[in-house]
Amino acid sequence: MRSDEHLNTFTVDTQLQSDFATGAVDHKLLTGVDYSRMRNDVNADYGSADPIGMSNPQYGNPNVSVYFPYAVLNRMEQTGLYAQDQMEWDKWVMTLGGRYDYATTSTLTRATNVLAENHDQQFTWRGGINYLFDNGISPYFSYSQSFEPVSGSGLDGKPFDPSRGEQYEAGVKYAPKDMPVVVTAAVYQLTKDKNLTADPRNPTFSIQTGEIRARGLELEAKAAVNANINLTAAYTYTDAEYQHDTVFNGKRPAEVPRNMASLWADYTFHETALSGLTVGAGARYVGSTVSYYKNDTADAKQNDSFGVAGYALMDATVKYDLARFGLPGSSVGINVNNLFDREYVSSCYSEYACYWGAGRQVIATGTFRF
Repeated sequence: MRSDEHLNTFTVDTQLQSDFATGAVDHKLLTGVDYSRMRNDVNADYGSADPIGMSNPQYGNPNVSVYFPYAVLNRMEQTGLYAQDQMEWDKWVMTLGGRYDYATTSTLTRATNVLAENHDQQFTWRGGINYLFDNGISPYFSYSQSFEPVSGSGLDGKPFDPSRGEQYEAGVKYAPKDMPVVVTAAVYQLTKDKNLTADPRNPTFSIQTGEIRARGLELEAKAAVNANINLTAAYTYTDAEYQHDTVFNGKRPAEVPRNMASLWADYTFHETALSGLTVGAGARYVGSTVSYYKNDTADAKQNDSFGVAGYALMDATVKYDLARFGLPGSSVGINVNNLFDREYVSSCYSEYACYWGAGRQVIATGTFRF
């Protein structure tokens, strides 16, 4: 396989927040519009070569055969209008929000100069309610819908359809008034259609399959040890399977780990010349996943899958608060993901298509409030 790929993205989000009251109900109204654009230019050749033995390699004529040139230009453009109202009355808190999306995806197949386009629009909404007890316990329930344009195209050059989903979540939050601790536990069910998985005809391409249902548990604890040190720990368990699919029905989706966990600590200086500086570090663990062999069919046995090992990574951050320079709420910082530049396999589409995880990433950030 030879591939030359260029990806360009642009995203902007503008928000307006209004605080007001209607009688005994306090409102926090958020309205906004966001826009994103993506351009992905792919020029690749897929082929094969004679195998070579590792213990006794025989060099010579490689007998390389290119059987599938692939050159496409994928574009995606999305505009979203949204509004959300958080209402508080006595000890009740209710949130209602709505969003309308306009999306266009297109694929230009360069060999034939054929352009295929999808134009979609969708309204989605979300809502939630919780009750604040005096002892710091707050049970809640929420429901949300999702609409997500899917970039790229399949083996036939047609752009993918957008994915739609919905989620139910119920949980409880504990935040005692006499301790700087917040503990949250939640259970959820998420369903999502038009999911991407490896194309059995050519695993370097993707196809859209049926619905995925995921049920899980989320645990999170945050604690302020003192005025300087903060700790955060989280764990997620996910039980996912395909539904309403002719090939993968009842199977565990590829690239979906059952277990994920993270631990983070940061230290903020409040005095001396380092006042306003925050340094932090932490670890995150992603459990093992599965993938499926290229010849997977509707009557395949359960042993047609293989495991992909989990991995653990270290991250770090440095952030500086600009309040002492007359800019309260503003900050600059540097985030480092995969601090030790560990090499690991992040996922596999099939036995022929596995991908290295991202190496060390250094990201500069800036937040300015006026």
